[in-house]
Amino acid sequence: MGHRWAGLTVGLAAAFLALTGLTMAFRAQLEPRVDRQLLDRPPCETRLPLDVLVSNAKSAHPGKALQRIEIPDVRTAATIVRFADREGIYLDACSGEVLGQRNPWGGFFGFMEMVHKLRFITEDGAVTEVIGGTIAILVAVMATGGLFLAWPASRRALRAIVRPRLVPGNRAFDLLLHRSVGSYIFVILVASMACALTFTFDWWRSAIYAATASPAALARPAAKGAGEPLPLEIFLVRARALMPDLRSAIITPPRKAGTALEIYAVDRGASQAFARSYAWFDPASGELLRFEPYATSSAGNKAVRWMSAFHTARAGVFLEIVLFMGILGVPVLAFTGMRSYLRTLRATGEKS
Repeated sequence: MGHRWAGLTVGLAAAFLALTGLTMAFRAQLEPRVDRQLLDRPPCETRLPLDVLVSNAKSAHPGKALQRIEIPDVRTAATIVRFADREGIYLDACSGEVLGQRNPWGGFFGFMEMVHKLRFITEDGAVTEVIGGTIAILVAVMATGGLFLAWPASRRALRAIVRPRLVPGNRAFDLLLHRSVGSYIFVILVASMACALTFTFDWWRSAIYAATASPAALARPAAKGAGEPLPLEIFLVRARALMPDLRSAIITPPRKAGTALEIYAVDRGASQAFARSYAWFDPASGELLRFEPYATSSAGNKAVRWMSAFHTARAGVFLEIVLFMGILGVPVLAFTGMRSYLRTLRATGEKS
């Protein structure tokens, strides 16, 4: 009874998150093709300095403070300059031409990400992450309870779950399909929910660090001095010297005095999109304050990064397919569970 009511409440929320999440399963491969005008740019042999691109972006979107610069791939011309209001100006890094403007929730994939992250409820990400994380915990508990209820008492019962005899129209059709699909996707579903928590709860990340005997993540270093910041291009050049195989990078200039300039980047041969190496620089002197290459980071950091990549379908094509097939089962569970419940109600009403 408890599993049924959980399915009628938390299960429906899980189905909503699953359906919206499925639309982003192959985002990394599809988005450059869907948004060709903004992202699918030819290779660029000589990029303009970042400061020129930022200046062009400010002319196109004046009056807003710079937030960060996003370079999806240093070999192509697409560069995004994002401002404090989260609007992004897309530029051709070879010519400096403004290609377009879009906020993070723009376009098909941006809109689906906004819906999936529940940002239509509130723009406060801290609130929506807690809501999503709580749903993830409840879904994992519900899935575990469902597996316990469906656990076969004999080999014959196990075969009925692994290879169910599904006859459309049969009263047991929904229940058999529900149990079978739930058993097949259980590991993938619980793993995805566990990975989702890395975005939400500090205690979960701390638990991963503790379980892997890894030191806690260090705080961002502070800038040492004061003065006018150096040109942004200098920091990209120094980052590329630290990471010769750098593929993509995000540069976050300091937003207030005493804050370091941060660059995190992913190498071209990285196995997943969250294999980030971090470098912090003093914005005025250009001094390297700290460099944390992903390859030599702790087991805890690698675990957290890999879990983040798995949940967002950025851990390689094979795992993207595995995740897609597993999460595809969630709306099937919701549909069969709901229909089985309604059939039970109808049968009970007919008997009475």
